[in-house]
Amino acid sequence: MAIKLTKRRLEFLEHLVRLFQEAQEPVHYAAVAESVGVSKWTAYDVLKELEKVGFLARSYSVNENETGRSVVLYSPTQAAFELFRPVRRSLTALADWNAVREQVSHIAEALQKRSVREAQNRILQASPKVEQKLEFCAWMLGGLIHYMSRMDDRLKRVVIEITSGIKQSEVLLAMFVGTVSGVVIRSVGKELDPKMTGLVQQFHQCLPDLSQEEVQVMAEFLRQKMDDKFQ
Repeated sequence: MAIKLTKRRLEFLEHLVRLFQEAQEPVHYAAVAESVGVSKWTAYDVLKELEKVGFLARSYSVNENETGRSVVLYSPTQAAFELFRPVRRSLTALADWNAVREQVSHIAEALQKRSVREAQNRILQASPKVEQKLEFCAWMLGGLIHYMSRMDDRLKRVVIEITSGIKQSEVLLAMFVGTVSGVVIRSVGKELDPKMTGLVQQFHQCLPDLSQEEVQVMAEFLRQKMDDKFQ
């Protein structure tokens, strides 16, 4: 049975989803309070109710200012994302891809400031919430472009040499993801969460299900990023 939200709860949920997408990490209830324009205790009460009905997931973070104290954070669940994301089975307009490309660019920029472990945690945290296969694949590209930026120049050249001459879009995407993830697994070792290997496999499973147009646009995005960052 679908759960109906009051306008008030829907407003709070919309603000939290937006804040989560901007920061790419769980959100403190005080940030939601500031965004909505209410007290932090009011926000906390509403978010607890949203958690009870399955739209939010709670997590905790250590409060650096108070020893032994933890901070309550919230992330949107799949149900929350479904409320604000229109269903789209294929890429039907350039505007659709522009929105995804902008999101992935933002993700890649945010990941640049994080360690390998922090970056992989952000990808693992967000990727299960991505409903559409195109967006999932774009998420993986954004993450692996970040990984590539952390490689030494010799390894970067290896990736560029392997992928630069590939004309077929689907082959390019598969080869890039396979090559970079392989380098990451060998170089990062125990730092890499085993779940990341599963996400790479999921990428290869999703790729054949994308339309020809989607694959071509994904490949163009990758080529552009490779030229901008690594040439």
